[in-house]
Amino acid sequence: MKQRLRNALLPMVFGLGLVFLPAGLCSAEVVEGQAPIIDGNVSKAQYEARQDAMRTFVENKVGVQVESSTEVDMGAIVSDHILTKSDGYVSVKRVVKQQRVGNIYIVQLDLDASPNMIETAKEDVQSKLESLSKESSRYGVSVAVIGYNETGGLKTLSDTNRYVKSILADQGFWVRGGDAVLKYMGQNQGIPDTDMTVAVRQIARKNRGTHENALLRGTLTTKDVRKDGNSYIATVHASFELIGLDDDTSNSFDGYFTAAASNYDKAVANAENDATREAVNALGQKALKTVQREDQGGMHHIETVMVFQNLSGMAQAKSILAALNNAGNIEVVRYGMNDSSTLQVFAEATGYKSIGALQDFITGQFDCMPASDMGDSVGSSKMVFNF
Repeated sequence: MKQRLRNALLPMVFGLGLVFLPAGLCSAEVVEGQAPIIDGNVSKAQYEARQDAMRTFVENKVGVQVESSTEVDMGAIVSDHILTKSDGYVSVKRVVKQQRVGNIYIVQLDLDASPNMIETAKEDVQSKLESLSKESSRYGVSVAVIGYNETGGLKTLSDTNRYVKSILADQGFWVRGGDAVLKYMGQNQGIPDTDMTVAVRQIARKNRGTHENALLRGTLTTKDVRKDGNSYIATVHASFELIGLDDDTSNSFDGYFTAAASNYDKAVANAENDATREAVNALGQKALKTVQREDQGGMHHIETVMVFQNLSGMAQAKSILAALNNAGNIEVVRYGMNDSSTLQVFAEATGYKSIGALQDFITGQFDCMPASDMGDSVGSSKMVFNF
């Protein structure tokens, strides 16, 4: 997204409205933000202009700490995390200037940030994304987002596709690029949307990975860019769809986003970024229904209560918990001892074709027998084993 490459940061600083004041002023950083005034709502534009300034500031702060290609791709995600809880990360030392210029609200903020807290946020996000490996993640989504400029020309949105994958990974999904879908979308502009959905689902199914059970496709189309004084106002149409690969489930997002900036390209990029962020966050929540289904993709997700009875004591209970955690595809969420001989475990398991298959694994692993008391426990399955 914005300012991805470290070696590109310095030449772009002044174009972003970031000004380094003389050393005698304590290295204060004054950052400009802009937002269009829509339907006369000045207060909303003022808020969005402040957010624009803070995002520019944070992304530059994160950017100067980027040391590898992995960190480059996650830079915008770190900025998102910081901006959702800016207290303690970023402080406004003073409002240098704020004014309405035509249909644009412009602010200049003197901002400060804690380098240590930003570094901590970066490390936290990096650790989370690295833990979601292809082998360990339960749900897979392929991503294909294309763009069209104001004249209808095709745009390659490599940064946007990386950003979308990072958002989904941050939400807990394993992700990959949908190159075949991207190619088809680029070559078939203008076909009816329903036909496109059918076609890209078939292509994604054919080219799916082991964990893949959904496709997120999107189109960002620049509808209008106009000059307003010394600034530009861009409007982008966002059309995104999250498509299940194992059934006909789909969720869609459609909307228009308007942003302002001091130059044409940045105004368009701001509108595209706002649209992408809102679309993917909204669809990521809907993915709980579209993607996280027990019977999709051959990667069944089972939430279950396991009750182990007639134990010899705490030592045996600890041995069972250790074995469950070491199984790799079973995660112990919580557990408790009802008494000295009964262990109750709530766990999540993946990769088993049925609850029966999971039961067979447990009985084989621990040399125990399934009890006849099988049923539901607070919305999840329940298994009881006797030793």
